[in-house]
Amino acid sequence: MRKAAILPSVAIFLMASTLTVRAGSLAGVSMPDTVQVGGTTLVLNGMGLRTKFMVKVYVAGLYLDQKSSDASAILQADAPKRIVMHFLHGASKSQITNAFDDSFNDNAPDARKVVKDEIN
Repeated sequence: MRKAAILPSVAIFLMASTLTVRAGSLAGVSMPDTVQVGGTTLVLNGMGLRTKFMVKVYVAGLYLDQKSSDASAILQADAPKRIVMHFLHGASKSQITNAFDDSFNDNAPDARKVVKDEIN
């Protein structure tokens, strides 16, 4: 009788914990569906994989106060945001900073000028 009562409870707990722990998974990296930032709960908006010369470099996850597919609205929103990066391939500090610098120059040269102090 006791085993019959414990087994369903354990099964329900395991199913519930796997549903809440893994919101996103990409290239073997899992990220939680929510994170806390300054007392605010942010939700996982999406994940992306960065590759260079066919090498998986990192998986990044973007957390926002609410899900959105409008890039302009995300960038302009005066709301907490978090980017989480999980590196899959070893990289030195200079390699990472050079890659960020190149990315800003290639993708947002005007924004780079505006936020140069923050980037540095």
